[in-house]
Amino acid sequence: MAQYHISFESPISENKIELLSEIPLFEKSKVQFSKHGFVIDSDDLSEILPEVISELKNQGIAFDTVKSKFKVLNFSCASCAVSASTVLKYTDGVLFSDANYATQSAIVEYLPSLTSPKIFKEKLNEIGFDLVIDKSFDFDKKKREQLKKQKTNLIWAGALAVPLFVLGMFFMNVPYVDYIMWALSTPLLLYFGSQFFVGAWQQLKQKNANMDTLVALSTGFAYVFSVVNILFPHVFHSHGNHAQIYFESAGLVVFFILLGKYFEDSAKYRASDAIKKLMDLTAKSVFVIKEKKETLTPVENVNVGEVILIKPGEKIPLDGEIIHGTSSVDESFLNGEPLPKTKTLNDSVFAGTVNQDGLLQVLVSKNHDNTFLSSIIKKVEDALSSKAQIQNKVDKISSIFVPIVIGVAILSFLIWRFTFDNSQMAFLSFITVLVVACPCAMGLATPTALMVGIGKGAQAGILIKNADALERAGELTDLVFDKTGTLTEGKPKVMDTFWKEENEGNKSILCAIVNGSTHPLSKAISVFLSEENSVKNVSIENISGKGLKAVINNQIYFLGNNSLLIENKIEINSDVQQAYEHMLSKGNSTVFFANDKNTIALFSLGDKLKSNVKAHLDELKEQHLNLHLLSGDNEKAVKQLALELGIEDYQGGMLPESKAVYIEKLKEKGAKVGMSGDGINDTLAFTAADVSIAMSEGADVAIELADITILGNDLGRVKRAITLSKATTRTINENLFWAFIYNVIGIPIAAGLLYNSTGFLMNPMVASAAMAFSSISVVGNSLLLKIKKI
Repeated sequence: MAQYHISFESPISENKIELLSEIPLFEKSKVQFSKHGFVIDSDDLSEILPEVISELKNQGIAFDTVKSKFKVLNFSCASCAVSASTVLKYTDGVLFSDANYATQSAIVEYLPSLTSPKIFKEKLNEIGFDLVIDKSFDFDKKKREQLKKQKTNLIWAGALAVPLFVLGMFFMNVPYVDYIMWALSTPLLLYFGSQFFVGAWQQLKQKNANMDTLVALSTGFAYVFSVVNILFPHVFHSHGNHAQIYFESAGLVVFFILLGKYFEDSAKYRASDAIKKLMDLTAKSVFVIKEKKETLTPVENVNVGEVILIKPGEKIPLDGEIIHGTSSVDESFLNGEPLPKTKTLNDSVFAGTVNQDGLLQVLVSKNHDNTFLSSIIKKVEDALSSKAQIQNKVDKISSIFVPIVIGVAILSFLIWRFTFDNSQMAFLSFITVLVVACPCAMGLATPTALMVGIGKGAQAGILIKNADALERAGELTDLVFDKTGTLTEGKPKVMDTFWKEENEGNKSILCAIVNGSTHPLSKAISVFLSEENSVKNVSIENISGKGLKAVINNQIYFLGNNSLLIENKIEINSDVQQAYEHMLSKGNSTVFFANDKNTIALFSLGDKLKSNVKAHLDELKEQHLNLHLLSGDNEKAVKQLALELGIEDYQGGMLPESKAVYIEKLKEKGAKVGMSGDGINDTLAFTAADVSIAMSEGADVAIELADITILGNDLGRVKRAITLSKATTRTINENLFWAFIYNVIGIPIAAGLLYNSTGFLMNPMVASAAMAFSSISVVGNSLLLKIKKI
């Protein structure tokens, strides 16, 4: 029994040690705690460690864990990914592992104190796969090289397969034809098909089986059987059987599988071109200005705070602010707007956009790895590597599918050989069942559709966080909208004012408060006042969903909504109430400015609706979605907006937790709820919703939490995201139907079910062509998503 020592990130107290020692899981697992970590005695750490770490995290103990994504070479089918994931899972120190056949990648969460990527690489090498741990490794280039080699091998294999087919079908009586076919099939199997035998052997050493196992068994069995019949024909003749030769079947099975794999890999490569197109937006180098000199520098070597020069026609390589120059900048990939934006002093620019006509000097605000474009690329990569819930079920089926197929093949052999005394049918059915039952189509059905769907979304300005989000979005029945920044531009301006006590002192105090706040309403009042702040030592506290509390010279002031005043028992006399009701009747937001006793002023603020909002909401209604409007704004203002937009379900004056409760109540009635917002106050509602949708110009925390991020201000992309989800789910279902029906029909026929009644038996060559076609058709059907309108 091995002993493992795991360290905590920081020491824990004696009381904590005593508390942990009493938890049943740790008592049962014989975990021994100390101030700096714990010790486990175990023969199989992989079984207990994830559970132990999870419980310790629940107890508030932090760990130095790493979650990394790696590219993996040599996956040939879905079963390969399952095998790789299993091997990684049972590596000491690994907490979670998941491999993806379509993206040729693996995600691993592990304790770096116990294991490392180098160990993962060694483990996968043992079963024929290669984990890429070199960060400079160009996987895209490697894939192109592999496709080029596959094409070359396919051409040479075809040069052998065509005459082999012609001889086997039309010239079986030519002298020495058996030996000629033997010569043609040998390099086909032992050179061009060697990968299948190597892969099968490596899987066998791990007591696993995959597509390579099926191909190696079927072609190897046919080849050896044919060699035996050439060298020792009397063995079969003595039993009254003809010594059949299956060199053409063995060779052509290899050729058709190579053909299918080439088209499949080419299609998968095209399916993931969303990442390649995003990568093409990045500039490779830029001129850095230092000491009045321009130096061409690789983008990854430019630091925050340096000044870069961007010439007309060049891509902007890094995020930053313009410190000199004016230009038109094409930001269409960010906001979907076809017209460029004019950018001048202090305006922000983003990596991947294009400087059109002016010379710009930009102060870099984010390095190469942290630009907005980099975050988009990372989101798309993570989404492509994730799995939908349905894919996990398919993976489980794939993991047991190959052993079942081998069992069916053996059973069909035994029945034909001993029940019907037909050795020829026994061998033929055994070979054909193994060939026809390749699980590639099942393995590709879900991930290829997701790859295309997520990629298409990225190109349309819709960033989807993971496969589950894409799957769930099409199931929504209700869609909840925040108001400010989601349906409106989020840039309010003061429409009307009422001063109860108007003087320069109060204006200066108000100016100090709004200048110290980042809230959009505060900024609007600040712009309206357009006065310099002369008041110092201002302490401001944000009261979520209500407003601000400020302390100036030991005097308390409030800036916020009606609830804030009521909560603090501040007087609202008749003339203030009258002004308040008048402002509410206009449907605008109303902000109170008060001290701890009386109201000083009222401000009515309006916010312009985003372009075509009503048209976009009407499109969502056409998809039979129930729309809801929730806002922290007052009830009358929210009602006015809801009536204007035709939204029947609305509520105003809502706190962040109130929105979450509202969504939970909808879910209790059986609704599938999406939440669209842009601010920190929407984060609780995001976590309550089935699908959360954030606007990219909103708060960073909202974007980080969101399942789907909409680039720019185009609300129409919400509808397109839902349409894309439905189209992708439909494609997945179509793929799975054809993949499963192919095997359900193909395997019994291959086993000879129809032979006694109709005389029909599927030839191994036909089976291999059908197997290849099934995979190609699944990937091809997924690629059709690219041309579907969303």
